[in-house]
Formats: sequence, structure tokens, C-alpha cells
Amino acid sequence: MRSTHTLIAALSLFTCLYVNAENDGDKQVLYSNEQQIEFQANSGETTDAIAGHLWVPENRNNPKSKKIRINYVRFPATGNNKGSPIVYLSGGPGGSGIATAKWRRFPLFQALREFGDVVALDQRGTGQSEQAAPCVSSEHIALNSVTTEAQIADRYRKAALECFTQWKSQDIDIYGYNTEQNALDINDLRKHLKADKVSLWGSLTAAI
Repeated sequence: MRSTHTLIAALSLFTCLYVNAENDGDKQVLYSNEQQIEFQANSGETTDAIAGHLWVPENRNNPKSKKIRINYVRFPATGNNKGSPIVYLSGGPGGSGIATAKWRRFPLFQALREFGDVVALDQRGTGQSEQAAPCVSSEHIALNSVTTEAQIADRYRKAALECFTQWKSQDIDIYGYNTEQNALDINDLRKHLKADKVSLWGSLTAAI
């Protein structure tokens, strides 16, 4: 009798573990700071997606740099032959990858899922990622009189200095917002997603 009970218990445990394993396989893999969401395009179409973020140094050249938040939306791969994550880099500069995924490129984002996870990245200082308050300079260029190239350049320098001072007062390290730091952010994202490499995706035209 004891052996029969033991056998039934073992079979029940095996069945439970087997079902749980099947259910786990249906779930999307979540990395740290990620949660499943329903992503809605501006067309009204929706799809499963994962919202995530990571923390990176604002300026890696400054040992005392604070951390800033980088946000992204990840569309999990749907194909059988999953390749490296495909990271979309929005242009501008200052464009939002997440916002781009909601517009006319939404079908393209979804089609690329056949080849790997597709990541709509908001690069540092853009979109949903942590960013400084907008700066509107007090400098103006008269439109009703002739302005020389030197005068325009001078206005731009003064405007840049004014915004630099304003952002510095907000504890923003302006020297951390450049292509080098963006590239290192992508490498940190690669590590965050536990990927050996990533494929970068961009476009030369805003009409697509």
C-alpha cells in the first residue's frame, strides 16, 4: 500500500512539474527592470511587448558621475531562428525610438520580430528616458533686417552658453551627451539583455 501511495505521489509531482515547465515555456523571458505591456500604435493596433530600463553613468569620463535611466520597449522574437537583438536608433538628433515604433514603421518593427527581439530604444536624454528640462534661449534673430553670418554664429554661441548654464544648474553634465556615451549605452544594453552582440537598425529617410 505504501509503495502504491508513493508511486501516485511521484506521478502527481512529475505531472505538476511537467505542466509548470510547459507553462514557463509559454512565458516571455524578462530581464531585470522589465515588465510585460500591451503596446499600442497610433493606428490603434496592439501587440505584446516588454517595457524596460537600465541605469548607466551620465558621463563615464567622470568617476563621480551620477546614474541616469535609459528606457526601451522590447518586442520579443516570434520566429523559430532567433538571432541577435535588433536595436532601433532614432535620428534627429533627439528622436524617440519608442515613439517611432508607434508610427508608420510599426509594421516594420513587427515584421523584424521574425529574426530576433526588436528593441525601440530611447537614447539618453530623449523620449521616455531621463532628460533635462527643455531650454528656450532668450536670444533672437531679427527676421525683418539683414543679419550677417557672424552675427548669427554669435547668437548661437550665446544661446548655447545660456542653455549650458541652465542645465548645469539642474545638475546635468552636458559633456555626457554625445555619440561616444550613446555607443557605450548600447553595449550596456547588450549586457543587460544577456546578448553576445546586437544588430543596429537605422534609416536615412524620415518618410518611411
